[in-house]
Amino acid sequence: MRQARWLAVGLLATLAFACGVWVMGCPAGAACLTAPGAMVSSFSLAVTASLVLIVLVLSWALRAMWLYRQSSREVGRLLRMPLPSALSAAIARTRIRHVVCIKGSSPQAFCAGVLHPTVFMTPALIDRLDASQLDAVLLHERYHAERREPLRRAFAKAASDVFFCIPLLRWWAERRLEESELAADRAAIGQVGRRTVARALWHAGVREPRGLPAFGGAIEARVAQILGEHVASRPPALSIWLSSAAGSILVMSTAVCLAHVLLAVS
Repeated sequence: MRQARWLAVGLLATLAFACGVWVMGCPAGAACLTAPGAMVSSFSLAVTASLVLIVLVLSWALRAMWLYRQSSREVGRLLRMPLPSALSAAIARTRIRHVVCIKGSSPQAFCAGVLHPTVFMTPALIDRLDASQLDAVLLHERYHAERREPLRRAFAKAASDVFFCIPLLRWWAERRLEESELAADRAAIGQVGRRTVARALWHAGVREPRGLPAFGGAIEARVAQILGEHVASRPPALSIWLSSAAGSILVMSTAVCLAHVLLAVS
């Protein structure tokens, strides 16, 4: 995936360079762009820039839909089973809706779904937890479900993928994921206490389905919060700011140059 991003950056830079050479190579300083019948007005450029922006936004939405479809397929392959009595009792205590027990040899709990976010759990995790710890997991996942976290994460990941030339978006997506896990833990801690959440996290700190909000994600920051430590908001590194600025300039210059070319040949 990283190699594909670098390849795309290289192609974009090559396109921007070639377009710039074409414009600068026009007679009398790009006179071909202002020849009769091909007059480039600021209004035309604004319209073209708007179209480019619309294409980018549509690409963002399509990428988010594709990511969610992939995760839905992964979830759809999971085998469902009857709810164990311990889980049914925990559901009654926490008043959470849309909970499903799935077959699996590893302890897992995660939230998936757009219209009706659903919490999925495996017997391997349920059997490891006592009643209060099971409540902690459900309260954590209920927080994700109430805020439609699967949909939010799909759009955040899509933004970092589509606008890959702007690393600041990837940093934001990762930071947002961590913040959502910390907030879900705080919601559970407010109901069952730090110790119970800590023990539940110990049992559930395993691999989760990719792209889905799961009880085992963002372990280090969550442990620090449970221990009472201040989890500072880390600002982006200077290199991220600089590379994002360079990427933004590259995208904008390419779009403007292509707008000139399209208007000139039309």
